[in-house]
Amino acid sequence: MKKLVIILTVFTLYFSACTPKSSHKLGEISTGTLVSLVKDTSGVWGLEITDKNKVLLNQPQPVQIEIYQSENEIQQLSTGYTSVNNNNGIATAEATIETESGTSFQVTDQWEIVDQMLTIKRTLSVVGTQAEAGFSSAISLLTSPEIGWEDVNFLAPGLLYGDPSFDGASSPGGTNYDKAKIYTFREDYLPAPFLGMTLPNGSTLTLLDMDPDGTSTYEETQSGNRAGVLVNEKLAVGTFRSKETEGGNIEFGFCQPNSTALFERDASGRRFRLWGGDRPSTLEMEKVGLPGGLPAENYLQRPQFEQEEQELPNIVWCRRYNPVQDGFTQEYQLGFRFAANETFPELTKNAYRWAWSVLQPELFWHDIDVVRKSLTDQLSSLVTYMDGRAGLPYQVYTKTGQVWDDPNDPNFWWRCPMGFVGKIVEAGDELLREGDRDKTERGQKMRQQGLDIISTCMSIVDMKNPTCTGYNLRTGGPSMTNPPIWYIREATDDLRMLMEAYRREKTNGIDHPDWLQWCKDFADWTLNLQREDGSFPRSFLINTAQVVEESGTTSYNVVPLFVMLSQDLNDSKYLESAVIAAEHVWESYGKRGVFIGGAIDNPNITDKEAGLLSMEAFLFLYEETKDEKWLDRAKVAGDFAMSWTYIWDVPMHEELDNDTVNWIRGVPTTGVQGITAAVAGHVDQFLDMSAAAYAKLYRYTGDEQYLEYARLLLHNTKAMVALPGRLYGMYAPGYQTENFRMGTQRGFGTPQKWMTWITTNHLYSIVGLEQFDKALFEELCAKPE
Repeated sequence: MKKLVIILTVFTLYFSACTPKSSHKLGEISTGTLVSLVKDTSGVWGLEITDKNKVLLNQPQPVQIEIYQSENEIQQLSTGYTSVNNNNGIATAEATIETESGTSFQVTDQWEIVDQMLTIKRTLSVVGTQAEAGFSSAISLLTSPEIGWEDVNFLAPGLLYGDPSFDGASSPGGTNYDKAKIYTFREDYLPAPFLGMTLPNGSTLTLLDMDPDGTSTYEETQSGNRAGVLVNEKLAVGTFRSKETEGGNIEFGFCQPNSTALFERDASGRRFRLWGGDRPSTLEMEKVGLPGGLPAENYLQRPQFEQEEQELPNIVWCRRYNPVQDGFTQEYQLGFRFAANETFPELTKNAYRWAWSVLQPELFWHDIDVVRKSLTDQLSSLVTYMDGRAGLPYQVYTKTGQVWDDPNDPNFWWRCPMGFVGKIVEAGDELLREGDRDKTERGQKMRQQGLDIISTCMSIVDMKNPTCTGYNLRTGGPSMTNPPIWYIREATDDLRMLMEAYRREKTNGIDHPDWLQWCKDFADWTLNLQREDGSFPRSFLINTAQVVEESGTTSYNVVPLFVMLSQDLNDSKYLESAVIAAEHVWESYGKRGVFIGGAIDNPNITDKEAGLLSMEAFLFLYEETKDEKWLDRAKVAGDFAMSWTYIWDVPMHEELDNDTVNWIRGVPTTGVQGITAAVAGHVDQFLDMSAAAYAKLYRYTGDEQYLEYARLLLHNTKAMVALPGRLYGMYAPGYQTENFRMGTQRGFGTPQKWMTWITTNHLYSIVGLEQFDKALFEELCAKPE
């Protein structure tokens, strides 16, 4: 009899396993990719995604709830659907999770395929109250068991582009989290709220919050990335997350509200430091060339980040929950995008454009003529003369118009560095441009100011044997953005703009051969530094020109200057150098869809400015050579840089008034851009200067996305510029705070801090676009009907 029971049991199990599952086929998303809701033998429904009859992704328990009672009482509950009804292509799936305390969570998910996109609209209702308890809900997919962490790459716009090597150890997309095989990204850190993933078969998956709310509280965002728990009914910021499971496959999904993984040493919100010790004083640099007389060796082996520990520290959690309160409801809508045979650069391009089409960022129109006049008037008002030298203060209080003070070093804030971020020569050029436009006393005053600034810089900074990239207006001594190091970018940024000024002046009948020679001197000196692979070192030590950073990540810097010199001097050596420098950038980084090292006040890190500068380098080469490969590469760099731009509106806190925060409530945040991968949620408006470059991409490709993005850069980036009738509490029209924060410490920035680059970048988005194509400029300036 026992043998019969065993035989019957085995037969029953075998028959059950072979019995086809019941399923609701939602439809086919792309070639061979089929989405279905399937019922297992126990009668519970889950999700299954097959590719050519093979399960690629699945989730047998789509409803996942985390319940927090105390640090020692955190429950992970999950279930499949108990019922599924398919009506007109919409599958309505329902499930209930009951807890031991008697409360329950009733979930209704509506699944649908729309425009090749799988969507889920979730409504969750709490029945019953559990005092002091909190909860979050989640939806995730699981890869097939043979796909592990090493088989995939992730895209989190503004934070991670496949390779975390240049993101820093402790940044959200950094190497420590890669080693721990877990990523958690607050959606308010993300310019477009999505997470993408490549799969080994060449397909990609992207998960988008289709209707991001982003509501948080002052308490929550001020607590920053610190371990702890907060329960609040207002929290609606989600988290995109992925991790390797105990089974070795990948979990990929979204939870609301946000909870993020942190390492113990990062849980205090501590950030990396560029330098140990105190900042060198201006006087120390001028007297001894190095801060405190320290030997050069102290600076020649500068670490890119704090040294990573041999063993990863423990992971702790920054936990956020909604209350387990009777009648409380959660709602969110997500979209899954699947694509086949998509490279990583294509994933960046297509996923961001998909998010743009769903979120449809609104234009925040400005009268560009009023903006330009306000900016140039503000710039002119700050031009200062000292002992025959002309320049601009390095930093100014936005609310008073006064130069930043430093009792320990009264000269420090009178630095006038070239390029990033002082842009002293470019500031002079912007004043010249306004003088060309305005023949009244106002414009001619600006013209003289511009000439004086350029003359001052040229008289102090030796480009034949450069050992600095700027001057101190008070002392006349050497200076740069980050003393005691100067960067090749500082010189090339401003010399490229001086070449534009040289050409424009010559067209107007005014020749400046000394300007051209100054640019040539630097180029000739730099040519000797180019290595066999085409790269150039990144930075040098003041008064020594010793290389500090050997990295060739920023070799794109020289290209525009060298192309222009090749044209004006009819000397091919500059073009040949530019070509191999750009090839190095492409082959080493660009073809993988990542660009590195632009922002010099950060370590050698993934950032948007590297994408912008690479795009411009490739465009210069395309315009000169007409070789289509450079245009193709410019598009890759342009798509990368564009993906750092916020295309959703992050709401400011209701409990704070506009006198408290730096970003005014009600002003749209669409158009701001993340700064670097290391400072998640920090934003500025640096990319506005690239409006002309994206207009070029539009003209050369006919791609309307680049035109719409140029329009957004021209207008939305001016959202926080003080203008007549809307000073935002600032001193005068033309002022703007340098940066802001959209995630932790939301709404705050660097208090009352204006720098020259803010104004020059805003202005170049206008004059650069007008210079390239006046008819297109006027089209983009026009107010929408």
